[in-house]
Amino acid sequence: MALDINALDNSLERADRKTILTNAAKVSGKYIVVVGSYQKKSDAENHGKKLHHDYGYDYEILPAAVKGGIWYRVSVGGFDVMREADRFVKQWKQRHNSNVTVYNQWQ
Repeated sequence: MALDINALDNSLERADRKTILTNAAKVSGKYIVVVGSYQKKSDAENHGKKLHHDYGYDYEILPAAVKGGIWYRVSVGGFDVMREADRFVKQWKQRHNSNVTVYNQWQ
């Protein structure tokens, strides 16, 4: 089953910054990149597993409170410096033709 990355990323809403940064504490590195968001945890886990299987990306599922509900964010990283995160974002956009969001988890 192929994931529609464009539809996924178009549905990505801005999370409450404090919530996602608090939940990102398990990811090592200063910067994380959120590549998808799902209402069902199982969908987020499937996306993460696909990214790991197809591209070797390590991922973390981060719950975030958004508009009265819980969304499960698929994040990759962490990156120690913003330059590394930016390089990943450029590669992601070229490969998937979709946008992602970078968070500094220590602000």
